[in-house]
Amino acid sequence: MIGNELGDLRRSHYSIELASLDEGTNVVVMGWVLTVRGHGNIVFATIRDKLGNIQIITKSGECDDDIREKIASLKQHTSIAVVGKTRKMINLLQELKLFLMNYVFFQK
Repeated sequence: MIGNELGDLRRSHYSIELASLDEGTNVVVMGWVLTVRGHGNIVFATIRDKLGNIQIITKSGECDDDIREKIASLKQHTSIAVVGKTRKMINLLQELKLFLMNYVFFQK
């Protein structure tokens, strides 16, 4: 589903709704790229929707390499739709992160 058109893809949640979801919930979020940074086999991207920020994680072995590389090359302010699953991260905030499965650019 790598492409540049939304087709039937629609947002399922805004950023502030993710914290109340169960781990493993499939979601579609949309927003603008704020930051992208790589750490070995993991690429982190932060996107912003109208209500807040969402951290997207692409990890080798859990995400296709071509998708991970494409996310790593994103420029700030790129508009993107992300399909992923929520996952609880063990940290002080006990927050949910979104692990990317697919994405669609809908504006460059």
